[in-house]
Amino acid sequence: MVENLDSSPAPDAAANPAFALAAVFQRMLQAATVTEVLAAAVACVSTMAPACMLFESLLLDESGQPVARRLRALWQHDELQENASQLGTITPIDAQNTLCARWLSNPADAVFLSDVTSPDPHATALLVQCMTAPPSSIVWLPLYDAHLQAWHGLLTMAFAQPIAHSVLDRGQLSLLCRFIATRLSQLQSCSDLQTALDTERHLGQLSGELHRATSPDHAARALHRAVPQAAQCSLSFVEVDEFKQVHSVRPMARFAPSGTDPQPTAPLLREVARLVAARWRLENTHKPLVLGPEAIRCELTEQIQESLRVNSIHCVVALGLFQQDRLTGLLLLLYGSPQTLDSKLEYILTRLADQAAPILATWVLQDRYLQTSQRSQTRDTLLAAVLDHLPMGLVVLHAATRTPHLISHAIAHVAAQPIVLGQPIDQVSLAFPILNPRTKLPYAEDAHPIARAMADHTSYRLEVAMTLEHGGERHLEVLIEPIAGESNQVEYIMLLLIDITPRKLAEADRAHIREEMITVQAAALAERSTPLIPITSEMLVVPLIGSLDAARGTDLMDTLLAGINRSPARVVILDITGVRTLDTQAARSLMEVAQAVRMLGCEAILTGIRAEVAQTLVTLGIHLKGLSTRSTLQDGIKLGLSLTSRA
Repeated sequence: MVENLDSSPAPDAAANPAFALAAVFQRMLQAATVTEVLAAAVACVSTMAPACMLFESLLLDESGQPVARRLRALWQHDELQENASQLGTITPIDAQNTLCARWLSNPADAVFLSDVTSPDPHATALLVQCMTAPPSSIVWLPLYDAHLQAWHGLLTMAFAQPIAHSVLDRGQLSLLCRFIATRLSQLQSCSDLQTALDTERHLGQLSGELHRATSPDHAARALHRAVPQAAQCSLSFVEVDEFKQVHSVRPMARFAPSGTDPQPTAPLLREVARLVAARWRLENTHKPLVLGPEAIRCELTEQIQESLRVNSIHCVVALGLFQQDRLTGLLLLLYGSPQTLDSKLEYILTRLADQAAPILATWVLQDRYLQTSQRSQTRDTLLAAVLDHLPMGLVVLHAATRTPHLISHAIAHVAAQPIVLGQPIDQVSLAFPILNPRTKLPYAEDAHPIARAMADHTSYRLEVAMTLEHGGERHLEVLIEPIAGESNQVEYIMLLLIDITPRKLAEADRAHIREEMITVQAAALAERSTPLIPITSEMLVVPLIGSLDAARGTDLMDTLLAGINRSPARVVILDITGVRTLDTQAARSLMEVAQAVRMLGCEAILTGIRAEVAQTLVTLGIHLKGLSTRSTLQDGIKLGLSLTSRA
């Protein structure tokens, strides 16, 4: 609101209007504020004795066109009405209205309405409220800088009596209108420049504190100074994939003035990061994302909304931290009330976000380096423990010099001479005196298997025998593996020597035991040539192997009938998969066994008839009437299960 406007007496314009106008212009040039400029303008036109004067600021749309007027100052008979009830009144502007269209169509010139015979209620309603009677003449002075295409307001003069303004008055008022707009543009430029300087000075202070931060927590505190009204400020590291989709969000730091507000939940961070990334992909913008109460209801899940509601958070502001146009972090601000970001604050936050991005990335790299160093130290400690406790000999040699770089503690038990770190192995044949299996003598150096494998730089797996100083042999399994370096050339050779002497002795013992078991099993099998194998409590399988003659048929009959009497079997499967040939006598024996089985209430099934056996039966004219047959034992078992399940 414009206040304390001084309407001091104007110069004597009657004597020399040009001189009086020049004096007003000089006064405006000396004016340092909008208030002083308007005071000079009011003093200039006071000689015309307007009944009422209004100064209104204009509300503009996105295209910069006026859509409404707000009353900022009111003069009645040259007296400033500081407490007028009409101050602050907003009047919509109808571009289709005749009177409004007159000053909108040519905003750089004054508009004169000398005789208002039929007042337009839309254009004169506010004047009627400010005057005791409707105006008879109106002058509009649009304060529009045509050079900068910038609006500064509208100055309206209303007269109680019709006034025909002279050409000189019209010229002076039009010139005054343009000069006021130009001077206001100058003051606005100075104000904008001062605001920019103040903003840059403030930004410099915040940037200095941000760059002096020694930890992410200190950086969050520095960023919070830009928005002290925020309930809390947090920094997070964001990883995105090649499609700019959020892969992970890692909280790094937060600052809350109260110190008790809970940290942003992982779902909130991930969801907000997803929204920021979506705007980045679709709109290619780094502008802050503001989520008010309505946006929170529309964009966030019910779980996140409930969490924000419990913590009295009603607004979320998020800025992506970008490096080389890649989302690497998230600055999150939480507010206890709805917020709007003006251009100044948006500029400061955007600049701070640009500066925070590399700082956050540096801390992430430092953190990763520390973690890598700790893992490396842990690996070194673990490797030393493994080498000390590894129950096999391990040597890593430099391929060119044969110098050991890693040695396990157990190498001393499998090598014939000490192997020392950093001391080249000149002769492998002396360190590992392997025996030639044909001559039972140690290999020479040029024929030594390990030496040849190391020279070939290829992978080998050998089982060898080595002589011992006190006599006897030691059996070793030797694994030789080349290790390539950064140049993809073999730089190291790994030797893994495993003492398999106990295994060899155990294998010999197992072979001896196996032979004895085979002998015992052969005898047992001979004694039990017709085994009865219970598949279920109601099903028996009798596998037949070899030939089936009359004597064996009798044994089969006796064994099977005795087994049926001892068990509740209801199905007997005779499997002849292992029978080489089946003649007339064998077929008769099977038919007799089947008949005997049925007499005991069991069903007999014959399985395992091979193609050649079937062909022989057909050639001999043998028919297996009354005996169920299946080609495989599996099919016979399925049939037996179906028979037992139906009963």
